[in-house]
Amino acid sequence: MIQKIFIVMCCLLLVQIGFSQIKINTNIGTTTMNTNSAFLDASSSPSWNNITNTNLAKGLVFPRVDLTTMANMAQAGTTGPTNNPNRFDGMLVYNTATGTSGIGLVAVKPGFYYYSNKSVTLNGGTWLAVVSKDAAVATSVVTKTASYVIVDSDSTVLCNATGGGFTVSLPDAAINSGKTFIISKTDTSDNALTFSPSLKFAEGVLVSVLNYTKTLKVQSDGTSWVVVN
Repeated sequence: MIQKIFIVMCCLLLVQIGFSQIKINTNIGTTTMNTNSAFLDASSSPSWNNITNTNLAKGLVFPRVDLTTMANMAQAGTTGPTNNPNRFDGMLVYNTATGTSGIGLVAVKPGFYYYSNKSVTLNGGTWLAVVSKDAAVATSVVTKTASYVIVDSDSTVLCNATGGGFTVSLPDAAINSGKTFIISKTDTSDNALTFSPSLKFAEGVLVSVLNYTKTLKVQSDGTSWVVVN
């Protein structure tokens, strides 16, 4: 009798454990999964999962992690770092911190990153930012007469050094790959603009000072800010 009660209780526990807040497209069964592009379909539809209010369709919250403190990948199961070092290649996370990543030693800021690892070791990869083309579009035109740090929302920075030279600092090229800025020295004085870091011309020449009227378009190649005009 005790054994029967125990079995019934186990079944009830399994039912409770199996309860889920996610209702998926029931047209996708395990027997047809191999012919379907999506392994999970949580889309809203009154015809297949009885969700009628699509305005309340749920989003997906990705794992959040501090990449500046994550220094090692941990792999458990039948595979290990020696026989499957690329297991986490393509893993997507939302990073919450600003600084240098523990793996790959790249500059990171809050946003989505994926792990790119084509190496022969588990920790030999690097984190790459998932950049939205629309998010990279900057629109503001600012005029500066003193030292200034360019921000993401800037598009064109007009620099007037009539009252004295100053420094224009650009954001980290490593986390702004592909992004462009226009920097213009608008005055006719000999007072110098100093760029931090130095700008790189196509010939590989680094320039850190500009003391004449000139407009430069610069773009990040993932390592440096390159003058492209």
